[in-house]
Amino acid sequence: MDEWQSNDGAYPLAGLIASGPTGATPRLALHGWLDNAASMAGLLAALNAISGAPSLALDLPGHGLSAHTAAHHHAPFADYLDAVLSVLDTQNWQQIDLIGHSMGGGIATLFAAAFPDRVRKLVLLDSLGPLSGEPVSFAKDLARGLLARRAQRKPTPVYPDAISALNARVGAFGITEIQAAPIVARGIVQAADGQWRWRSDPRLTLPSTSRFSEAQVLNAIAAIRAPTLIILAEPRADFLDGPKLDVRIAAYPDAHVVRMLGNHHLHVRPKPELVELVAGFIAGCTGAAC
Repeated sequence: MDEWQSNDGAYPLAGLIASGPTGATPRLALHGWLDNAASMAGLLAALNAISGAPSLALDLPGHGLSAHTAAHHHAPFADYLDAVLSVLDTQNWQQIDLIGHSMGGGIATLFAAAFPDRVRKLVLLDSLGPLSGEPVSFAKDLARGLLARRAQRKPTPVYPDAISALNARVGAFGITEIQAAPIVARGIVQAADGQWRWRSDPRLTLPSTSRFSEAQVLNAIAAIRAPTLIILAEPRADFLDGPKLDVRIAAYPDAHVVRMLGNHHLHVRPKPELVELVAGFIAGCTGAAC
């Protein structure tokens, strides 16, 4: 895939792009929190080897090679949705097949809900929409998030070499070295002193001032019109477990749910069965035989 850049919208965006046959529905892939476009590029390339289409793995604002938001702007989900709209406008894509992993799946869920005519097929990789907050803790969460913004931030971690940065990334949610390697390669930069640091906006690690309520998330899920493929890694991550998440699964109007052995990043360097499952779904296979 080739590098892609756009200055349309509030901030410069970057990503990895591949061309495809005219008339094919474009594919847009959204990565997870603190990942970048490289985590989605392998899956898009494998899908294109089966059936070509214009494909773009986006670096979300503050991630990868995309710009950070302004100094006093903290990139709530609405800004991520605006970035997706910016991509569609820049590329002149009227409708897309939308693929999202983890946080990117939360963004994809909300985008498919807000703009149902723009999403033909929706694929969620180890995601069931955005995280929600409990109403009883709203005031406490608001104070904690605001105070974290004002507190003196810890220095951005630095590493003597790229291997040390890779080692620091391995293990989170079970990610392996081979899975982490492309994400880290795109996610680090060498400073003038020779040391390496993360490109991502350090504000992304601060606690949120607020989250959607579960009722809001369920309302969004109910508004989705696109057939949806949900692939959940087994064993399930803690934040994708519990009765609340089972209610979400049932709320998607037209969903096919598959549980697949693997860790949270099972889509990076994906196994053939995952690629074939997604390719078949995008091509039109949505039943139990897919």
